[in-house]
Amino acid sequence: MKQWFAAGVLCLVAMAVPAAQSAKYGVTVVEDKKADYGAFKTYSWSGGQPAPNASVHKMIVAAIDKELKAIGLTKVDKGPSDVLVNYAALRRSDVNVNAKPGDTGQRTQFAVGTVVFSMLEPKGRTPCWA
Repeated sequence: MKQWFAAGVLCLVAMAVPAAQSAKYGVTVVEDKKADYGAFKTYSWSGGQPAPNASVHKMIVAAIDKELKAIGLTKVDKGPSDVLVNYAALRRSDVNVNAKPGDTGQRTQFAVGTVVFSMLEPKGRTPCWA
């Protein structure tokens, strides 16, 4: 159970830290306390909201695959699996409203990325970890 938590947090941090420009952003983990994580041996990808940039999408999928492999899960491309995984990515621009406007009258803007990683129970597609 601790391995799942640690791997998930590492995965989220690895993806969230480069996107966040301020310390006020962080990582939130929600887990189903009743789920038997030790029973998960295989996973497959299922839907989600991919990053709009194809190369970023590939990096996120590769990072998640790497972390899941590190904790002993095997990726299944076809057929049933013990758990489904997906992610959703969102990019936005924040404005520092406390900053003084520059010469053009605009305040400082910075890009913020949000990535949500989920593991779903295959039958009902209920989240067991997000």
